[in-house]
Order: sequence, then structure tokens, then C-alpha cells
Amino acid sequence: MAVRRNIPIIIPEIEVESCTIGLREKVLAGVPFFQALSVDSVRSINRRFVDRGFEPGSTIIREGDPAERLFVVALGIVKLFRTTDSGDTVLIDILGSGEYFGSLAGYGPARYEDSAIARSRVCALSIDAVAFRRILTEYSSVALKSVEALSNRLHLAQEMVRQLAGYSAEARIAYVLLHLADKLGTPWKGNTLIQAPLTRDELASMAGTTTETASRAVSRMQKQGIITTGRGWIALADEDALRDLAPEYSR
Repeated sequence: MAVRRNIPIIIPEIEVESCTIGLREKVLAGVPFFQALSVDSVRSINRRFVDRGFEPGSTIIREGDPAERLFVVALGIVKLFRTTDSGDTVLIDILGSGEYFGSLAGYGPARYEDSAIARSRVCALSIDAVAFRRILTEYSSVALKSVEALSNRLHLAQEMVRQLAGYSAEARIAYVLLHLADKLGTPWKGNTLIQAPLTRDELASMAGTTTETASRAVSRMQKQGIITTGRGWIALADEDALRDLAPEYSR
């Protein structure tokens, strides 16, 4: 069952029973680490993960805490935040089903670099360092895929920094919208709806600009027929035009 709150975004009703074994296995099979594994291998790995539900607004991991678990979103929306040197909180990314976050000491930073907050009800799968080390020992392909996935994530982070440093606010906003649509987009009335609540403040935070500047850019894009917006949601109407605004964007 899904709930619509007067906006086109569909927010699923997530209960304890929602994280079925079948769903868990399907989600894990799509995680970059495990994509090369057989069905039986994924089934075995699934038994080493634990699932837990989180209510909207609850903190899943906190920046600066010891990095003890790696998480995978099974259902729901998770937002990643980071604190800047000046003490401001910046939205880093919005994650949906199949995306991972957190880290494990020994396989990355010793402490979490981001805070993860449940934006909707969330069912998350997680694993600790000991269990993950056993998986790496048993499946050599997971070790290789882990390196590839982490390298891709680093490349994306570097590209985001480059966009923030060298491009106009409008180009950065276009970049963020394309990034979110590629991950969370669903067809809606001939457009691509970003299937996650997104406020102007949050868009501004991700694009590294002010809310006022983001609002003006969004209004211009809407008048030009590039996007469609409403209270807390954005849909892409002309992705080619957005790519023209952010010519260096690539999936």
C-alpha cells in the first residue's frame, strides 16, 4: 500500500513485515558489491545481514561516531548530511532502495563521515566488519567489486566538488536534479518525477548555494518548461535542456 500526501510522490507504507526474505535478496543482488554472485551466494550473504526499521526523522548513523556497520537501504528514503568546518549542515545525497551508506573501520574511515537520517519510514539492512570480512574471504569477486564501487563513489564526490567550485548556481542545480532523477526518477505524466521529497532548502544545500538563488533558478527553469514543481517535489520535463545547463554531467 502507498500513501499520496497531495503530491505526486508515492510514499510506501513500510511495516516490519515489509522486509521479506525475497525483498532482501533482491536488494542485495543489486548492490554493486554482490552483482557478480550467484543466487545461492546472495542467499547466503543475506543471512549475514540484519534488518531494522527506522521512523521518519530518526538518525541511523551519526557523523563522527565509530564506523561499525555498512548499511543498505531496502525500502524508504535516507538523506545524508555532513557538517562543514563553519558548523553548517549540508545535504550530501538522497538515497533510495539498493543504495549503501556508512562504512567499516578497516575498509574505510574509522569514523562515519556523514550522518544518515530517515526521510520516510525506512527498512535498512546492515552488516558489521567481522561478517563483511568473512564475505571478502569467501568471495574474491566481492573484494574486486568493493574497490570498483568505492572508486566510483569517490569519482562522483570529486565531480560534485568540481561542479560546486567551477560552475554557476543554475548549472549546479541542473547537475543535482539530473543526479537525483537518474537514481530516483520515475515516469509521471510524460516527465521524470524525482521520487523523494525535495525542498528548495535541500536543493540549495546540495548545489552549494542559497535558498533564494535556488528558488530563482527553479522558477526560471519552470517558466522555460524544463521542470515542473510543487510543494516538496520536482519533475524533469526536458532533460536535454538540463544537460545543456550541466554539459559535463555523466551518469
